[in-house]
Amino acid sequence: MFNINGNLYSLLKLPMKIMVALSIGCGLILFLPNNIIEKMYMLKFRDNYGSIIGLFFVISSTIVICNFVVFIIKKISYTITKNKDDMVNIKNLTADEKEIINIFWNKDLSKFISGSVHLPANNKTSSILDNLVERNILEDKSYIEHIETYNGTGSAFNLTSSAINKLNKTRNKKRLV
Repeated sequence: MFNINGNLYSLLKLPMKIMVALSIGCGLILFLPNNIIEKMYMLKFRDNYGSIIGLFFVISSTIVICNFVVFIIKKISYTITKNKDDMVNIKNLTADEKEIINIFWNKDLSKFISGSVHLPANNKTSSILDNLVERNILEDKSYIEHIETYNGTGSAFNLTSSAINKLNKTRNKKRLV
């Protein structure tokens, strides 16, 4: 007896390249003109097993199309999720956060710039800096060094490129910070 559940499950587990090849092969056997099929000595085979070949063609084509749609949906979902993760949240900045961001303001150019700024590492600023890094506004340069002007240790920070773009656009529309 033909066990459709086991065979269908095995068919679904085949790699996609094999499914595509199976779909194309069955489609060619079914839809090529008779003179080409005769040259391949497959006319009698197609006549005898055409319904089974057609069934394989429909099933394999459906599986390929469904997997392609799932692939496209996953790709779009990943892109949307990635874009949301890359977005900079500059809403509801506290006064201390605005003060730190203003360090990156270039008065001569009238815009925010990308540059490394050394900030002191103390209890007050470290939580603010961590919050800004978490919100994808600042980028920690990941090294600690001695900063002469602060008489202590500190870290170097940059504005992220997406934060610079967002801050400059917002700054042009209204006074953000």
